[in-house]
Amino acid sequence: MNVDEYRADLEAEVNNDALNFGHGQATTFAEKITALMSEAEYLNGDYQEAFFEGTSPKGYHNKMRVDGFLTDEADNSIALFVVHYTDGNENMTKTLAEKNFKLLESFAEAVLTSDLDIEESTATFELAEALKASRDEKIKFILLTNARRSTGLNDIKKFFFRGREVDCQIWDIERIFAVYDSLQVREPIRIDFDDYGGGLPCLKAANAGDECESFLCVMPGKILADIYDEYGSRLLEGNVRSFLSTKCAVNKKIRATILNQPEKFFAFNNGIAATATRIELRSSAQGLLLASVVDFQVINGGQTTASLSNARFKDKADLEKIFVQMKLTRIGEMTIDKQAELVGDISRSSNSQNKVSDADFFATHPFHVEMEKISRRIPAPAQHGVQYQTWWFYERARGQYVQAQMKMTPAQKKAFQRKNPKAQVMTKTDFAKYRMSWQEHPDIVSKGAQANFAKFAEEIDDAWKNNPAQFNDYYFKETAALAIMFHAVERIVSAQVWYNSYRANIVTYSLAIFHNALKKKFPDDELNLLAIWNAQQMPPAFDEIFKAITFDVNNFITGKRPVTNVTQWCKQAACWDNMKQSLRVELPANFSRHMTDKKSIKAEKKDAAVTQVISREVDAQSKILSFSGATWQKIFFDAKARKLIANVAEQSALKTAIKIPQRIPQPFQCEHLLRLLDRLEENGLTYQSDAGYSDA
Repeated sequence: MNVDEYRADLEAEVNNDALNFGHGQATTFAEKITALMSEAEYLNGDYQEAFFEGTSPKGYHNKMRVDGFLTDEADNSIALFVVHYTDGNENMTKTLAEKNFKLLESFAEAVLTSDLDIEESTATFELAEALKASRDEKIKFILLTNARRSTGLNDIKKFFFRGREVDCQIWDIERIFAVYDSLQVREPIRIDFDDYGGGLPCLKAANAGDECESFLCVMPGKILADIYDEYGSRLLEGNVRSFLSTKCAVNKKIRATILNQPEKFFAFNNGIAATATRIELRSSAQGLLLASVVDFQVINGGQTTASLSNARFKDKADLEKIFVQMKLTRIGEMTIDKQAELVGDISRSSNSQNKVSDADFFATHPFHVEMEKISRRIPAPAQHGVQYQTWWFYERARGQYVQAQMKMTPAQKKAFQRKNPKAQVMTKTDFAKYRMSWQEHPDIVSKGAQANFAKFAEEIDDAWKNNPAQFNDYYFKETAALAIMFHAVERIVSAQVWYNSYRANIVTYSLAIFHNALKKKFPDDELNLLAIWNAQQMPPAFDEIFKAITFDVNNFITGKRPVTNVTQWCKQAACWDNMKQSLRVELPANFSRHMTDKKSIKAEKKDAAVTQVISREVDAQSKILSFSGATWQKIFFDAKARKLIANVAEQSALKTAIKIPQRIPQPFQCEHLLRLLDRLEENGLTYQSDAGYSDA
């Protein structure tokens, strides 16, 4: 796909979604592009629509406009967005770009110097209050456009806010396409340390063969901050946690050391752990130097990294005396899944500042694998006389949907998209959003995609350990039904005359309060989500119900509240607790026809769980049989030598496996053998199905 094909597809999507959701093209375009930028780690936070335009008061009569904003705690910034969406082949010239940035500057200036008439219940009012309160935050002006950047647009004039120079960014269609394209095969970060003053002193520490090798390095704090300033949270893609702000106890200590005892930073700080896929070394009179790295990722020490950058910007800290120890591991060539698993293991092992649970490494959790398998296997019921079925495509890894089409002919791609429509693609964070809304955690959903996903991951990790069979076909169909409802409510909200801002908050709270009302009115029943799956649409009778619910929810979150900022209010548990006490949902007299008694649903789920157990047994047996009897003989000797055989049952299973193919282990024996393989891997032994093995 080239940029012209991408633009055509993007504009078709924008037009279609704008029509379905009742939004303007510019608004829809902004939502899609900011979501893309967030996915690629160019933005860290949730974009908030906040449209406002007018003429600046107090005599300067400049036109002003803002389309949205985003606050980023990771780099302590506020970004204001303006959208220039065009149907033609217009180029983004220097004059046009500066004109758009001037709209944002005029708005920001008017906020500080005038009493703008902004409705308090809108997101624009939140933005205005944030700008008034800003003292140390970085300010960014971001121009989003589907136009091409003119060849003469190399630099623009400087814009200022409160005497501080503003970071102006132009995201034209070619830059947007480059990000989209890089997401399909993630664009690696390449760092040449000569650009930062020279190579880093390093010492080769360990070599695990083709899989990985490790080095100990000394990184000047100034260079680490410079790298973070350039690449932002993209540098931390492999990190297990987001930057937790200086309110976190650990970050306060880091900041205190930076400001008060910089010369002791190396002694006090645990340092960082990083990975790269390629490194370049060179010799010098001082010893070995790290010259460059490719695909550089800080997988542990994100707080240290971001704290150095923040202290330099916010506190004007001098970083010259600060040095950071770095453990750098070069990752060898391997599959994406294996690489993710290895990075997770390194990160888990090297972490010592904060407790990290297995849920933090959820990207490679078997739950994802199971949902992916189910999504590829179960078709959705065909609707409206269509003679083919479609699938709900679960995207376990970023870019899977596009990658699946990369080697297809145009005809094959068209057929694939017909069977796997983009509207039925579910990402991991989408999945978490649907489930957590229905589980009545709208306050957590309102904290943003990553925070919500982290909480969802914890719950799933615990539930999986307790009973993995519950995550079966029935569970997946339920989730797809919730996705159908979620998007239907989004369309309802967008079409209402009262709607102005906070659609994401309104939708999650509306679904939560709806479910809460059903539990109260029908304590022995549950909503028949399977009926929604079979119909592939929300019952039309629900539309009027949700029109009333969303109206009440909007009035509640924007009405009298203890927190001025609506978005922050929605993130608080008190908001949800108060709403449950205050709102009353009216359901029609015949609504019971959409309910099913819990006993029937429990029976269906039990049947699905049994089927799932059988499916898992088949998968387990397939894995066990992928090893030859000779390999199992070697596994037996290794496990016995290291005293890793847990009990008589495992020993019996091993003796059976040694006789493959003459004897086949039973399903319960396969489970024992899988647990033994995991234990061996934890102790450094991995085995291949071709009868080879490696001592890692």
